[in-house]
Amino acid sequence: MTEQPSPQQSANTTASPAPGLSEIFRVFFVLGLQSFGGGIATFTMIHEQTVRRLRYISEEQFVQNWAMVQLAPGINLLALVILIGRRARGMKGAFAALIGLMAPSCALTMLIASVYTHLHTVPAAVAAINAAIPAIVAVGLLSCITMLRPMIKSVPNELDTTPRSQPVFACAMVIAAGAAVLSNRLPIPAVLILCGVAGAIEAVLSRLLAMRRSTS
Repeated sequence: MTEQPSPQQSANTTASPAPGLSEIFRVFFVLGLQSFGGGIATFTMIHEQTVRRLRYISEEQFVQNWAMVQLAPGINLLALVILIGRRARGMKGAFAALIGLMAPSCALTMLIASVYTHLHTVPAAVAAINAAIPAIVAVGLLSCITMLRPMIKSVPNELDTTPRSQPVFACAMVIAAGAAVLSNRLPIPAVLILCGVAGAIEAVLSRLLAMRRSTS
């Protein structure tokens, strides 16, 4: 009679190996070469590569990390890249991802800036830049949909094992945060902090309600 492998052993055999540092550097170097269109376009490409294709990070982890870096000062996109690299291969992976992304993008930015100083008065160049704006807006809308999709699923995640009404809460936060920002009465950091506090309160209340239902 053959011994059946334990669930832990099965999980270990099916787990994908951690990517190498050279692979992480290469992936983000290629992303840096393609980072045209600003932070929104780069954000979309990072999500496509690290979540959907290479699976360095899950959809929920990506959204949670992006929400977390919004509360930190500085360039949020670089902070997100550091978190993804760290999750994939520790601190060495974080440095490999950061250097890989910044090296080509910084070089290309300086090159484009030097060329633009000679072309910013050329009508054709100005028209080309203006024509790219709608495409950038479209990419931004798609990025927003990508960020919102995991939040509207009524399923528990790895950090919160209590099922709760995520779609209703997520939509309420989108409306409330949008109204607060449009009203110009609260700074954006305050809106983010208040939404975070609301999420913590909602999670505690949902867990208490689930415990009450299980004991009744």
